[in-house]
Amino acid sequence: MMAIAIFAGVFKHGFQHELSEPGLLLVLWASNLGGVVSTYFAQRASLVFHASGHLERRVDALIKAQLFLFLAVNVVLGPQLLFLLVNTAVGLLPVIGMEARAFHRGHPGSGWIAGGLSILIITAAVYAAELSVGSWLNHVDIAHLMMGVRAFG
Repeated sequence: MMAIAIFAGVFKHGFQHELSEPGLLLVLWASNLGGVVSTYFAQRASLVFHASGHLERRVDALIKAQLFLFLAVNVVLGPQLLFLLVNTAVGLLPVIGMEARAFHRGHPGSGWIAGGLSILIITAAVYAAELSVGSWLNHVDIAHLMMGVRAFG
């Protein structure tokens, strides 16, 4: 699902001027839905692996509430990149925390998960804050370079 969100970003950034309004809306929906679903499943996977019993049920309710809130905001206000960035950051911070804790307890794969998701959060922050080195390397360029590093890291 994250691949769908990123693939939609190719059209969102690279072909936005060529897309009709309905076409751009479809691309934004694909990006946002791909992002929210991948965040949901990342949360579920970490929760199932690291939590149990009563805690799992309570946190699962919060995860589902976040999913439905994000979907409702997108339906009411329309899909926007800001909503995707906020949902990703809010949704993945607990996953990073659980995976970092698991890494320190001896689960080596959890370190890779926490590190990769941390790069994703930093990428979103760079994009949202519009950090740039100049007009030749703006926030969109830097964010995409970071996504490339994450993909190969």
